[in-house]
Amino acid sequence: MQQNKNKSASRILYIDAAKAIAMISVVMFHACTNQDPYLAKKAYLIQFLSAFAMPSFFFINGFLYKNKHIDKPAVEIWRKIKAYYGPFLIYNLVYLLLHNLFAFLHMVDAQYGNSYYDLETYLKHFLLAITGHREFFSGALWFLGSILILNIIYIITDYIILKIFHGQYKLTIFAIVTFLIIIAGNSGYVPQTMKLAESCINSLYFFFGITYRELKMNNLFENKKKIYIVIGIISNLLITYNKLYNPFGCNNFVIMIGLNYVNSILGIIALILVAQISCVQNNKMLNAIGKNTMDIMALHFMMFKIVSFAMILYYGLSINRLAEYPVLVEIEGGWWILYTIVGVALPTLFSVYRHKFALKEKYFALPVRHKGEVSDE
Repeated sequence: MQQNKNKSASRILYIDAAKAIAMISVVMFHACTNQDPYLAKKAYLIQFLSAFAMPSFFFINGFLYKNKHIDKPAVEIWRKIKAYYGPFLIYNLVYLLLHNLFAFLHMVDAQYGNSYYDLETYLKHFLLAITGHREFFSGALWFLGSILILNIIYIITDYIILKIFHGQYKLTIFAIVTFLIIIAGNSGYVPQTMKLAESCINSLYFFFGITYRELKMNNLFENKKKIYIVIGIISNLLITYNKLYNPFGCNNFVIMIGLNYVNSILGIIALILVAQISCVQNNKMLNAIGKNTMDIMALHFMMFKIVSFAMILYYGLSINRLAEYPVLVEIEGGWWILYTIVGVALPTLFSVYRHKFALKEKYFALPVRHKGEVSDE
């Protein structure tokens, strides 16, 4: 398939479009979560979107995975640490620095995000931030820690393949390693600290991205995109219904995990195929969003507070409710649409102007930067 690229930056347009759609989906299901995700009025929409949205980012990172220093794993690992840990740490420290201002403005309280920090608490949270823990508004940045961990695992595996197998059997060995990681993640023995278990569970999508690229799986869907898109969407709707209501009374742990993976993979394939449609991958708005997903991921929870404040004024609610998270709880209506628009649009504008005024790229780089088809630089 002829790749459609942005020549000025050598970006793959359909990857930017896929990132944009996935990011909008993430913001949307967060905007709908005004109570327990399984009890919310829009639980169906939440579960449908969440099935493929974050898994798609793992897939894309796998698709773009490239080990530039395969014989020097320490060099490559350090490169990934700068790419993922750098922006993670900066956003955490900024949110930490502003925490007491947020408390003063009723954006956080003892129930949601903690109240005022004293000097000792600041120091404690500073140490937690540099060791991978997240401040309140940077909750969505768990993804950066997970993708860093997976990159480290695959970089080390790459080195072992090079030294022992002379670069052969790469996909087979990656598949074995991925299978072991998934087993570990679903075993219950991997700690939840820094989302380690989540990293293991999502490794399948990272490996699927690598496989999709290496086997040129785009060619399998080239002539029947619309059919595969429809199959993917219908399958996801049915699996989501089963997840919520379990009409067949099957609670088998293995089957449910299998269905979740099938749900996500079909959703990823449908997303990629939709993103390859000409009018989608050439859409300027999606292109802008796709280039700036890092800032959207980091800022959308804070941007939600603008809509929450508007709702407080509209309904005459107590200002103390501004701390409710991620949105005002148990208030129905079309507010989730406004939350989504604000949560995507404002961070995108911030990111565009931030780059326009040439802030140092190395400190504010997106977690996924791509040249050609596989580079993440």
